[in-house]
Amino acid sequence: MPTRCPSCGTHNLLGAIKCSGCQFSFEHISQEEMKSLKNLHVFAIIFLITAVISTLDFTINVLATTLYGASFNYGLTAVFSGLTTSFSSSNLTIFVLLFEAILVAILFVQCLSFIYLRSSFIKLREFDFNFSTPTTGTTLLIVGVILAIIGFGVLLAFLIPLLGSLGPTPSSQATLPLAALGAVALGGFVGIIGGLLLVIGYIIGLLLGLHRLARKFEESYFDFALVMIIVALLFTPLELIAAILIIMGTRKSRQRIEDGSLDALMASP
Repeated sequence: MPTRCPSCGTHNLLGAIKCSGCQFSFEHISQEEMKSLKNLHVFAIIFLITAVISTLDFTINVLATTLYGASFNYGLTAVFSGLTTSFSSSNLTIFVLLFEAILVAILFVQCLSFIYLRSSFIKLREFDFNFSTPTTGTTLLIVGVILAIIGFGVLLAFLIPLLGSLGPTPSSQATLPLAALGAVALGGFVGIIGGLLLVIGYIIGLLLGLHRLARKFEESYFDFALVMIIVALLFTPLELIAAILIIMGTRKSRQRIEDGSLDALMASP
C-alpha cells in the first residue's frame, strides 16, 4: 500500500523512511502523532474529571426533582437555561446554588480539556488536512466556553441575592433591582451566544474530530466514544464511559504506532 507524502504529495511504498521525491522524513510524522496522542490522552483524563462533575450535577438534578418536584436542565442543554424556573420553596436554594456553581465548574474544566484537544488536532493537521475542520471546531468550543462562563458568572452573581430574598410560601415574590436587570440580560445574552458556539464546536470539533481519529488510527474506540457523547446529552453519566473509551483508544493507538503495526504514515490525499 503506498503512502502519500504530506510535503510534496509523492506516493511512497509502505515502510519508507524518507520520501523518494523530497526526502521528507516520515519518522517526523510518527513523532508528531505520538505527541498528538499524548495531548489527546490528557484531554481524555480531564474530560473524565468533567464527566464526574457532570454526573454529580445530574444527581443533584434528580434529587431536586425527587424531593421537591423541581426540574432543572443539565448537560449541554443547561447552556440555554437561566432564571426560567420558578421555585416554590426557599429549601430549594441550596440545590439551585449547587447546580449553578457546578455548571460554572464544569465549564472551567471543559475549557482546559478543549485546549489540549485543540493542541492534538493542530499537530495532526500539519500532515493531515482532515483535521482542519476539527481544529476550527475546538477553537469555537474554547471561545464558547469562555463566553458561557462570563454569562453564567453574571447570572450566578445576581441569582444568589435573588434566592436569598425568596419567601417561605409560593406567594412570596423576589425581584431584582431595576439597575441589575440590564446586567442580567447581558449575562444571559452572552451565555446564549456561548451556548450556540458550544453546539457548533461540539459537532465539528469534538464529534467530527473523534470520527476522524477513528478513521486515521483505525481504532473503533473513538467512534464508540462519539456515540456515548451524543447519548450523554440525554443521560449525562454516559460521559464517564465516553471518556474511558477515548483513553483506551488513545493508549491502543500509541501502542500500535510504537510496535509498528499501525500505518502511521498515511496522510490525507
